[in-house]
Amino acid sequence: MLLPHGQEGGGSEHSSARLERFLQLSAEANLQVVNCTTPAQYFHLLRRQMRGGPDMRGLRTPALIVMSPKSLLRHPQVISTVDDLTKGAFQPVLDDPTVTNPAAMRKILLC
Repeated sequence: MLLPHGQEGGGSEHSSARLERFLQLSAEANLQVVNCTTPAQYFHLLRRQMRGGPDMRGLRTPALIVMSPKSLLRHPQVISTVDDLTKGAFQPVLDDPTVTNPAAMRKILLC
């Protein structure tokens, strides 16, 4: 299920996909709620849902809820290389390339 998340300029009916309701329904791994930030992540997520992916971790679920805004996947600065698409796999968390010293991090804020 592809749901818009955030203000996409579509009016009040597109202002929220009710993320918290889907998170409440995802108990005991019966569905996945994801937010893809790169086109390669989106590709690998859909491939894993259909075929199990190269990792074959058994993460195929009956329902997959994608909460990514479409404009993020079409943004000119959000790109994926051919190697990301052909040799990569879905990564649950992506590193921030702007962090120069990860050992100096003391807190991680999730929103």
